[in-house]
This record gives sequence, C-alpha cells and structure tokens, in this order.
Amino acid sequence: MRWASALATCAMFTRSIRTLQRFRPFPWCSTTRVHPSMRCHFLPLSWYPTQKTVRGNQLLLRLEPYADPGDSGRAAFPSPPMKNVKVWLDAGVTIERLADLPTAGRMKVEGGVASVHRKGKGAFLEKLHELKDEAGKVYYRMIDASFCVGATDFEEFGQQLTTLVQMPKRSPEKRRETKLEERAAMIYRLSGDYNPLHLDPEFAKTAGFETPIVHGKCTLGHTARCLLDTLAGGDHRRFRSLALRYSSPVIPGQTLVVEMWETNAPEEYLFQVLVKETGKVCVSNGRLLLHAASRL
Repeated sequence: MRWASALATCAMFTRSIRTLQRFRPFPWCSTTRVHPSMRCHFLPLSWYPTQKTVRGNQLLLRLEPYADPGDSGRAAFPSPPMKNVKVWLDAGVTIERLADLPTAGRMKVEGGVASVHRKGKGAFLEKLHELKDEAGKVYYRMIDASFCVGATDFEEFGQQLTTLVQMPKRSPEKRRETKLEERAAMIYRLSGDYNPLHLDPEFAKTAGFETPIVHGKCTLGHTARCLLDTLAGGDHRRFRSLALRYSSPVIPGQTLVVEMWETNAPEEYLFQVLVKETGKVCVSNGRLLLHAASRL
C-alpha cells in the first residue's frame, strides 16, 4: 500500500498510456485517437500531454543517444546534427493548458526543435510542441528542454523560450513532502522512456552519475501532484500552466520537499523542490498558474 500511494502519479501515467496504445490508429503515426474512456484517465493529469513528446515507438518522441529500434520519433521530431553527445538529460519543461481535452476524436502533436545554444560543456536544446485536434484547435502548448552533455559541432539557432525565475528570499508559505519508491525508475520505464541512465549503473557512471537517477518527468509528476493537492485542493480543472528547470539529479527512494511561495499576481505561485536527504535543490525556477476557484 505504501508504494502504491507514493507512486500514484506513475501508475496513472501507465494506465493512460495503455489506453492510448489501445486506440492509436497506426503504430507509425503521431496522431492519437481519443476514446471516451480516456476522460477518467486524463482528469487527474493535466500535465499528461507532455509525456507524448517522449513516448518511444508508438506516440511521440525525443531523440535519445542509445539505440531503440522502431523509434519513429527520430523521424517525426529530429534533432539537429551534433557530435560527441554522451547523454541527453532532462533540463526543464513548460506546460500550458489552453483548453480541456475532448472526450472523443483524434489528436496530434506538431512541433520540433525551436532553439539550440551552447551551455557549459554541451548544448541546451528546446523543443516546442502543440497538441491539436483535426480542426487545428490547440489544447496544450509544451516546451521540452534538454541538455546534451558533451555536444560539439552543432549550429546555434533560435531564441531561448524559457526564462529563469528568481525565488523569494523569505521562507516559503507552504511545504509538502512526497517520498519516491525505491523502484521508481524501473516502474517509470513503463511510460516509454527506456534511457539506460535510469536503470543501468554502468551507463550512469559513464554519464557522470554514481548511480541511476529518476526520470525528470517522474519528478515532474510528483511535483505537480504536490502543487495541485496543496494549492488547488487537488482540483485539476484549475491547472493553467507550469514551468520548471531540473537543477540536480534525484535518486530512487529519496524524498522530495516542494516549497511554495505566493506572489502579488492572483493565482500565481513560485516553487522549488529540494531533496530532503541531501538538502540540494533538484527543481528550480518553478512557476505555477491556476484558474480561479469556482464559486459554484
């Protein structure tokens, strides 16, 4: 029961993905059919569509530095040429909900690489995607940022889409903890992200880590759940947008501490996440926007 509670978000991701797989029109198509039964799966996960940009062979896609036969994402959303990439790391994510998902119909994700810039010993890459229906109505807009460790011989282009957020110096108004399951990285592979960085100790060491680390979007799911439960009473319908940067790795079994600050703007909150066992900030530059609570 303890792990089920701690990994509610991961499990809900898995159920949603299985439903998507049952109703996808073709295995090599980036268009997904939305079945009426999807409604109950999407309700708790306003940030779910971002997962479609990292799904491997059936949904949508992020280029990874390891072989994954059948990954149609390499063709659907190619990354610019670059050499000597040791590993791709999640650097951040922005999710903006523009409309509620429909209960029936067909959806597609359009977009690609919007910017690439040199950063430290590698490249900072941003992909911009929009989730649309067949009529072209946009439901979600997502920015997926990655850091390509060791990248060389690439061309910079585009304007950086994400900006840094200055955290308040005062103590946070609210705090919430959530402990990750020891098997979090193994379970989250069911989402379709098979990067060996999250499972293989030897691969993790070649990438500069002492041990396999948790998926960035696993951290995102737990963080978003804490934010909505604390600031919106668990009401997903109030979710408007969320943006964050990943600052340091999280190890399975560690405890996340989400710190939240109110701002002068209505329904806007700033946040960061610390690893309780080390005191290090693992998520920074966090901003959450909510819709006002219904008066009915």
